[in-house]
Amino acid sequence: GRYAECVHTVAAALESPTANPYFHYLRAGASWKMNSPDYVSMSRDLAEAERRMPDCGVCLLLHSKVHEKMNEDNAAVAELESALRADPRLAPAWYRLAQLYRKQGEPADAAKALARYQVIRSTEGEHDREFFRRQAIGAFDSTPGP
Repeated sequence: GRYAECVHTVAAALESPTANPYFHYLRAGASWKMNSPDYVSMSRDLAEAERRMPDCGVCLLLHSKVHEKMNEDNAAVAELESALRADPRLAPAWYRLAQLYRKQGEPADAAKALARYQVIRSTEGEHDREFFRRQAIGAFDSTPGP
């Protein structure tokens, strides 16, 4: 992908005081996809996105992955639990939560989270894609023209 170009373009867009907060998520997501080791910057971007969009489940989901890379498993679990309070149908969050519960030695909670993931995936597989589509359209609709 063209993730470096995305990071550059979004950084320029974020200089505007009216920039869509979703751009913080996009920059962190592109950095994540590039395997950037700058987890602190990603975490800062995601915290700002979450501050301005408290129900952004995908922001919280990515932030949990960043926390896990920083060996902050409790913070990763907290991000996922917040994501699921915002959107209980966010299947990837249930899957990640199951993995973290298992890693923390909580097999019963891991099994419950995995079961929830499987139910959602079998009935609502398009939910997360639709969320991304709506967020992207909103982000580009609010971008000032040339």
